[in-house]
Amino acid sequence: MDRRKFLSGLPASVAAVYAGKFLTGCGGAATPQPRVPTGLAPPRRFVNELNYVAAYGQSLSVGTRGTPAISTSQRFDSVMFAGGLLAQSYNPDLAFDYGSLAPLVEDDSMTNFDRTVQQAGIHGETTMSGTLEAIKELIASQDKLTTEDINFRLLGSCPGEGNTSISELAPGTVPYERLLYEVAQGLALAQAGSLTFGVPCITWIQGENDINTPPQDYLAALQNLFTSFNTDIQGITGQTKDVQFIMYQTAAAGCFGIAAAQYQLTQMMTNVHIGTPCYPFQTDGAPWNDLVHLTNVSYKTMGGYFGSAFKRLVVNEENWLPLSPATITASGNVITLVLNVYGGAQVVADTVHTTTTCPVKPSLGFTLLDASGNSLDIDGQVAVTGENQITITSPVPVASGFALEYGNLINGFGGGNIRDNYGDQYVFNGGGLNVPMHNWLTVFYYQFP
Repeated sequence: MDRRKFLSGLPASVAAVYAGKFLTGCGGAATPQPRVPTGLAPPRRFVNELNYVAAYGQSLSVGTRGTPAISTSQRFDSVMFAGGLLAQSYNPDLAFDYGSLAPLVEDDSMTNFDRTVQQAGIHGETTMSGTLEAIKELIASQDKLTTEDINFRLLGSCPGEGNTSISELAPGTVPYERLLYEVAQGLALAQAGSLTFGVPCITWIQGENDINTPPQDYLAALQNLFTSFNTDIQGITGQTKDVQFIMYQTAAAGCFGIAAAQYQLTQMMTNVHIGTPCYPFQTDGAPWNDLVHLTNVSYKTMGGYFGSAFKRLVVNEENWLPLSPATITASGNVITLVLNVYGGAQVVADTVHTTTTCPVKPSLGFTLLDASGNSLDIDGQVAVTGENQITITSPVPVASGFALEYGNLINGFGGGNIRDNYGDQYVFNGGGLNVPMHNWLTVFYYQFP
């Protein structure tokens, strides 16, 4: 791709912000009726009127194989650039692509689609509609505010690129600069309409391509990527608030180290969060059946989890945590996990709501290793013993150097069967999908001191 194209059609004052960068080098089961958590949040103050939200990453970020598109009408007032969620892939005229806004809809048409722009392959439903619909659903239900009551519009886009490693999405690459270009163009359009503008959130959907990358290298690269995005975006928009990064956790075979690194980064950066692990979602079936890319409903549902996290982190400004370990302790043969559980939900060992990607797992997804790295038999020894507690009984006393993993299976795909029952409170409408939004336990690695 000719990077000079990125600067065409932009006002000179906006293009100058980052012109130098180009010269130097981008499911759940249905229920009868949707439900939402009860209780009103405090009165809302929305910082900006037009808010750019990007899904960034590799093929799952652009909806590869999520066909057919199901969000073909706009339920609220969310918008996209005129060129679509995958702008530049249909029309090389960037002045058209970014010259105006249009109602946000999903599109799976391959007519005049240039696959080389974003390496999208056969694309369909992305996570973006689910993300933005969940935000608006929750604002309406929790705050009693409709689109007619507030001037809080969401601008969605999917500027990532399929089949890419994290190094190919890093600062200075074409996809990275594409996202910054869209930030700048969104700002220009907002200013033309006398609207305030900001970038509250970027969702991150990448990891499968780095299966052979050492986890600590991936961790360092991801930290650098998010830090650079935050700095560059603040430089363009002038916002003082940090961009919030909401991630999935990859669940592809062999990617446990990458998923664990994603979790580790959330312990290091206060503006990085896991919206959901990927393992509970149904992957696409025959003739593909690659157990990596998702179905259209799964893409939209994963977006719903991102939107739910966005509502808590950005709109409510809560110190929200996903279903994840709060403490892990051991006494003799007994390991006790206390989990972060949100909104009065309770921990559940789910052996019913399974998919081809997430069947019932040995030890419900937990693995216990001794100090030499040998796996110990804990099958049948994992139990939910409290509203937010899990107890694991080891065949031998737990000693220093032992490690507890969740979501790592040697002869199968990652994940497990631990979730909460938050879906009893919130069922994501999603335009009629009605998916219970149970939160699934994050993949993690913990070594006992």
